[in-house]
Amino acid sequence: MIRFKNYFLLLVFALIFSSCFTGFFDETEEKIDGIKRAHSTKVCFENSGANNIHKVSVFYDNDRTSKIGNDILPGQISDSYDIFPSHLYTFYLTFYLSISGVEIPIAPSAADGGMLQEPIKRDEENTVKITSLFTSVSDIDKILVNDCYYITIKNATGPAFAFLSGNQLYNVVGGEEGDEYITVGKTAIYKLTATTPSNPRIQVSGNPYTLPVTTFERGKVYSFTYNGGSSIVFDGSKDISLNSTLAP
Repeated sequence: MIRFKNYFLLLVFALIFSSCFTGFFDETEEKIDGIKRAHSTKVCFENSGANNIHKVSVFYDNDRTSKIGNDILPGQISDSYDIFPSHLYTFYLTFYLSISGVEIPIAPSAADGGMLQEPIKRDEENTVKITSLFTSVSDIDKILVNDCYYITIKNATGPAFAFLSGNQLYNVVGGEEGDEYITVGKTAIYKLTATTPSNPRIQVSGNPYTLPVTTFERGKVYSFTYNGGSSIVFDGSKDISLNSTLAP
């Protein structure tokens, strides 16, 4: 009996000793999104400042596949999210530039303001301030223009159409497979490069209608309105800039 008590006391002592190293008496933790995180450490993102004029998405990864919460509008602070504490945490940003009422996602490189590194303090609500795209991008050509131009086409009153250049059928920017046809009331935006095949046109029920403009310059957005039949009106062109919102 005495030997059993001795074993029991040794076992209790071993458990107490090991808890000092295993965190046995640490604060409660829970699994969030399948990852074990300290629930008392939070982060939120502030998209404010005179030059913060773009909607922003924040991601955990450089590929922008693991998004943190909802998009953050200019002048807003996001909700708070659970996160690991870290002496230096890396976040990745996607900005949205509005061109003719359609949002263009811009994911700058780390060197051009697409990455934030901030310390995340344990057991605190950490506020990370988002850098303005307008002040962080060192070269607009690398981020937005990059030897490309944009075409927007508004379907005012016509049947659904698709957009082609050469033999290639184009999806809208930010769209998915199957988004080729644009129905009445919608505006589509397409990104093309200087090497894009010629003869840009729309196709309606198998009938091709050529755009009234055939020469395009990089760094510009060209706007058209489709009114049905073969009626395509050229509404004009504008230079693309980071600090402007181009109206339809």
